[in-house]
Amino acid sequence: MDPHAAILAGSTGLVGRAILAGLLADPAVAHVHCVGRKPPPLVHKKITAHGLEGTDVPPLPPASVLYLALGTTIKTAGSQAAF
Repeated sequence: MDPHAAILAGSTGLVGRAILAGLLADPAVAHVHCVGRKPPPLVHKKITAHGLEGTDVPPLPPASVLYLALGTTIKTAGSQAAF
C-alpha cells in the first residue's frame, strides 16, 4: 500500500490520543496533520501541527482520511447527564 496522509482534529483528548498513536504506528501512514487549539501531545517526525485561531481553520494539505475526535469533558458539560 502506498503511504498516505491523514488529518486528525482533536489529538489531545482521550480518543484523539489513541487515534494518533495508531496512525503513528501504521507504516501505511506517511504523515499526520493535527488540527486543534492545543499542540499534539507528542513530537514525532510524521506530525505537523496546525493551530486554530478562533474559529478559522487553516488551509490543510490533501489527505486520504480525516478523523474527528472532538468532544468535551464532564467538567465542561457540567454533569454526567449533560455529558
